[in-house]
Amino acid sequence: MSGIDFQFDYGIKLADVGLGNAGDLGVNIVLSYLDKYKIQNLADAPFLDYAGTIGNAQIDPGATAFPRWKLNLSTTYKIGPVELTGTYRWYDSLSHYSDVGVSNPSRPGSAAIDYVDLVGRVGINDRLQLRVGVQNLFDTQPPKWVGFGATDLGLYDILQRRFFVGLRQRF
Repeated sequence: MSGIDFQFDYGIKLADVGLGNAGDLGVNIVLSYLDKYKIQNLADAPFLDYAGTIGNAQIDPGATAFPRWKLNLSTTYKIGPVELTGTYRWYDSLSHYSDVGVSNPSRPGSAAIDYVDLVGRVGINDRLQLRVGVQNLFDTQPPKWVGFGATDLGLYDILQRRFFVGLRQRF
C-alpha cells in the first residue's frame, strides 16, 4: 500500500483582519491519495492493484472500498461560548474489484459521494458544554454497487441522516 496524505490547518482571529470582535475562523483540510493497494492472492501469482476499487474483502471483510481520493474539509466559526462546525466529506468513484486485471471491465462500481455534517457547541459555563448536530445533513444514501444493497460499512454512511444532542461536564 502506498499513497500520500496532505493536511492543512489554519485559524485566524477575525479582529486581526479588521472585522472587530467577530470571533475566530478555522479551517482543516485532509486530502488523501491512494496510489497503490497491491495484493498477491497466491505465492506465484502476480500482485494486483486494488486502489480505486470496491468489493475486495481479502484483507478486511468490513472495509472493502479503497478510493484513490478522499477529502475531508471542516470549517469552524467561534464567537464567545458558541462554536459552529461544518464538515464536507467526499470519496472518489470506485470500480468493481473483479475488473482488476481484466481488459474489458463490465461490472458496476460506485459513483463518487459526498456528505455534509453540522455541529454546534455552546459553553454554558466553564465546566458544562452543550452539543447539538446533524450528520449526513442531506440524507445521502450509500451507493449500491453489486445489488442487494451491498456497500462498504467502513467508508459509507449507512445510517443516513441522524441527529444528536450531548452534554459534557468536567469535574
